[in-house]
Amino acid sequence: MADYTLQFPGPSGFLNGIDSSGQAVGATFIPDGEFSQSTPARWPAPYAEDVIELAAGSLLSQFFRANSNGYAIGFFGGTNVIAYKFEPGSGPDVPVIAPTTIPGLVADINDNNQILLGDGSIYQIEPDNTATLNPVLIPAGATCRGINNNGFVVGNLADGTPFLFSTVEVIYLPFNCSLFDINDNLLAVGYSAGLPVYIDLSLPAAQWSVTLIPLPASPAAVSGGGGDTWMAVNNSGVIVGNVATTGTGMQSGYPFVYYGPTKKGGAPASPGSALNLNGQVLGGGAPYLLNARDINDSGVIVGNCNLDTFTGYVATPFPGAIRIDWPLTEMLETIRLWMAYEKAGVARTEALIERLAKTIDIK
Repeated sequence: MADYTLQFPGPSGFLNGIDSSGQAVGATFIPDGEFSQSTPARWPAPYAEDVIELAAGSLLSQFFRANSNGYAIGFFGGTNVIAYKFEPGSGPDVPVIAPTTIPGLVADINDNNQILLGDGSIYQIEPDNTATLNPVLIPAGATCRGINNNGFVVGNLADGTPFLFSTVEVIYLPFNCSLFDINDNLLAVGYSAGLPVYIDLSLPAAQWSVTLIPLPASPAAVSGGGGDTWMAVNNSGVIVGNVATTGTGMQSGYPFVYYGPTKKGGAPASPGSALNLNGQVLGGGAPYLLNARDINDSGVIVGNCNLDTFTGYVATPFPGAIRIDWPLTEMLETIRLWMAYEKAGVARTEALIERLAKTIDIK
């Protein structure tokens, strides 16, 4: 079922992150269509205006993530952290961490203006748009990837052990997976043997477990595959990520969206299956979507596609779309019972209405 409309802000480049206002961040290629150099860039919604770029960058220069306060983080030349405060309109944007100031790889930024680096360093953006390094409490050698708005961090130790940093202690998780993101409800997401998984860390520790995200039967996912490993989860529990498949070339993988862990009316949703985002786009002739890299709390997804050249896309949920979460047999049985009640002239009972409401989820 088609659930999303697509936009292609252009020019060629990457889209990596999206903030709560719908502003997308990433990079543009220099010259257009070439991979030789990239410049960090942003695209304010609704993407009708020209892209806003920083000064010309270099190989592997791009924005990575953005928060709801107008800050974006990324890297310059692949080796140095950058952070900027976006100014209204076309800027100029204000550097918080200028290129060449701090070496390292950036991981994430939250709405409390905390910047997480890959090594576990956390910088606090101050009101004067400077950044202060907080004491590092995460073990040396760890790889950190996600921080939520409460300061909880997920990643992996040097030996591969996944962990949750709860602002005061590191909690080691006895699982074989790599964690990439965590939302404010402590839903952590990542990969195990190349397949997407989640852990609900809001549960008591004795109930923690790694849950494989169910994937479409075709095209078949490849366990241990080397696909794009970006992954994100919003505060509604909607997960986006990427799967490697047995396909070839551009179609050797696909981006997915998964609604399974979301809550509906206070009750857990039925698991259902992740959806190949390529099959959820309104209208024909859409380019092949290569990956999904971020999702905001409105459910807007950004990633990259093959549109003549490598280009970013924005996938916006179509208003009023209906998503079927229960198996088809369950839905048909509910409809059959509804029709039987109607034919017999029996009033629609609360139980039947509740059953139908659980079968069809109206977004």
